[in-house]
Amino acid sequence: MVITEKVGDVGNFPAKLSAVEEIGFISPSNREFLEVTIEAGSASAHRGFKPSQKDLNLLLDITENLISSIYILSDEVKFSLEEGATTRAEKAREMIAMNLRHAAALALVGWYLLIPPVFSPMGNHPRAFNDLNASLNRWDIQASFESDTSCEKEKERIRNEAPLRLKFAHEHPDQDQNGNIVAVAEAWQRAECVATDDPRLKETK
Repeated sequence: MVITEKVGDVGNFPAKLSAVEEIGFISPSNREFLEVTIEAGSASAHRGFKPSQKDLNLLLDITENLISSIYILSDEVKFSLEEGATTRAEKAREMIAMNLRHAAALALVGWYLLIPPVFSPMGNHPRAFNDLNASLNRWDIQASFESDTSCEKEKERIRNEAPLRLKFAHEHPDQDQNGNIVAVAEAWQRAECVATDDPRLKETK
């Protein structure tokens, strides 16, 4: 949501990172760091990833750097250019405090587009398969978004596309020999948008 406020709702996380990179809020190297941070967050929430304390501190540093560059440093520079020394320091402190509170609130909630888990062929399953009855905390993250609107738009798209994929797989079985098209399409039909702070995602598996 921090990024969306600056560049608008331009799509998924990669698209938003490209947008803030283009307008100069982050460098190419910072973008790579943020991509790692986003992936680490998703892995921790849904795939059991547990970062070490050192890694966690590093991820927090990356996030704080983004907030600082977007909300704090730009305002400090503005005050440095426009205000006298005395009033500049006072106003900068007020702006920093306000922006930190604002940024923290924005960063709290995002949205996941979730689908029931899909598995590759294994064991007694010679073809790909899904678990449509799995609890929500076991669902796969299809995509991540910073707004409910973007998530719902993508959910509608894949739900509409799912029957077409099923039809194709049934008409052309040679194109889906491992069953992946069917397994994924069936899961797409159940796709749901869920807030990243939804308590159901924290339930013990």
